[in-house]
Amino acid sequence: MEEYAVGFDFGSLSVRGLLVNVQTGEELCAAVYNYPHGIMSEALPDGTAIPQTFALQHPLDYLMGIAFCSKKLLRETGIAPEQIIGIGIDSTASTIMPVDDAGVPLCLKTEFRSNPQAWLKLWKHHGGNDQAKRLSEQAARENTDWFRKYGGVISSEWFLPKAIELAETAPEVYQASSAIVEIGDWLAWVLTGKHIRSQPLAACNSCCRWDTGYPDSAFFRRVSAAAADLVEQKLSEPHKDLGERIGMLTEDAAFCMGLKPDTPLAVPIVDSHASVCASGAQRAGDLVYICGTSAVEIMLTDKETAIPGIHINARNASIPGLFSLGAGQNSVGDLFSWFVDKMLPENFSKQLNGKNPFEKLNEKAVAIGQGKSGLLTLDWWNGVRTPYFRFDLGGAILGLNIKTKPEQIWLSFLEAHAMNVRRCLRMFLDEGHAINRIYATGGIANKNPLLMQILSDVLQMEINVVKSHQTAALGSAIFGAAASEKYTFTDLAERMHSKVTQTYTPNKENAELYDRLFSAYCRLADEHQLGMELLTELADK
Repeated sequence: MEEYAVGFDFGSLSVRGLLVNVQTGEELCAAVYNYPHGIMSEALPDGTAIPQTFALQHPLDYLMGIAFCSKKLLRETGIAPEQIIGIGIDSTASTIMPVDDAGVPLCLKTEFRSNPQAWLKLWKHHGGNDQAKRLSEQAARENTDWFRKYGGVISSEWFLPKAIELAETAPEVYQASSAIVEIGDWLAWVLTGKHIRSQPLAACNSCCRWDTGYPDSAFFRRVSAAAADLVEQKLSEPHKDLGERIGMLTEDAAFCMGLKPDTPLAVPIVDSHASVCASGAQRAGDLVYICGTSAVEIMLTDKETAIPGIHINARNASIPGLFSLGAGQNSVGDLFSWFVDKMLPENFSKQLNGKNPFEKLNEKAVAIGQGKSGLLTLDWWNGVRTPYFRFDLGGAILGLNIKTKPEQIWLSFLEAHAMNVRRCLRMFLDEGHAINRIYATGGIANKNPLLMQILSDVLQMEINVVKSHQTAALGSAIFGAAASEKYTFTDLAERMHSKVTQTYTPNKENAELYDRLFSAYCRLADEHQLGMELLTELADK
């Protein structure tokens, strides 16, 4: 009997399900469910206004999504439920919410449904900016080892600032909660009935080290009296490691998904980390570039290194036995969409000739010539992640004049992104980490050949784009098959990973141009940060 695994990738706007043949790695069917509530940034379902820095979601969208995708995969392939030997799930990191002792989200209860703090906070929620700053300052004063290993910075994107924000601004919600959970852990709880936390999720953005656990309670008391009991009362559950089985589907969960009860579920992982093994990266020196709404660069290494500004430094987060170092940009695809939706002139649509706007912009950008836009851009339209972790910083375009054309700005956006990736990778290289091979995946990596060529030229390295458009779901399926305990992870990853379909090689002439631009980009970034700090200070007075 043929055996299959299913992976579910819970992204920012949708869940993707993927059914994969365990023996061959063939992707038989994919299913997508768009969250009906999307990202709530203006109002809750009952009309309650949401503060500007908030990005919230509805937890039931996730449950409806996994049920829909699971049943669709089985229906369209004709695969019998008993042929599914395991399932895996991945999610965005630091997407969190408060729940009661039965796992019921507090936002679903009448008394809290109008309180934004009770809802699911997406990774891009920045309501905890002040809390992140205080956490970083306190950890720096104490010169803690764990803080250095997380790059010497705590981002407002992460779990801890969001949890402390909840404790300080909505104490009634905080006190009513039995736990504050990552969305991946909550889904596993609902599906298996077991309240166990994922160590890969906790290690990446919750500052929970595999060797020492969370920062101690005394530290939290010094940061916030309201969150003094955060670890003991809200994060006390046991953890399981990467590649382990977290439990079996309950009868209720299996019924809703059309699967068999007792189907094994793997420990949930971060979406970007799920893409690592699915892309073929398995060895120290492999780097995976994932580009969609945001971008992440994950470097595999066999040694732990504390690098200032590198925010992911975790063992067993992507590949068992290896460390994952992570950097990235929090605004890529959404910046490109903003430009197309908001900034193109009205008559641009008349020039498309059957092409979509992105294709047309690329065509016009190629005609200009790489490195010749006349502009130098900092693409910080939604703040900047690596290396500053400042989400109050705005972007900049140097060189604008009244004759500037949209395609020039577009080309400068592509080049700015590539410059930021190069700066991130230089941080790895400067610490002695060799990058042997780069794999690229994600929607933009597959759809924008110009960006991939620019990236290769800027980095002066080959970029290997993998075939699968659902690498996160594929990686989760690999771990799901491993949860069956019938095969080793190494064997599964070797058989099931996606294959490289296109390799971009650097153009020497363009690479030389970009060397000069990169130096200017780094100087502009450092100076602009200082200028933005002054503007923010003046605006606050």
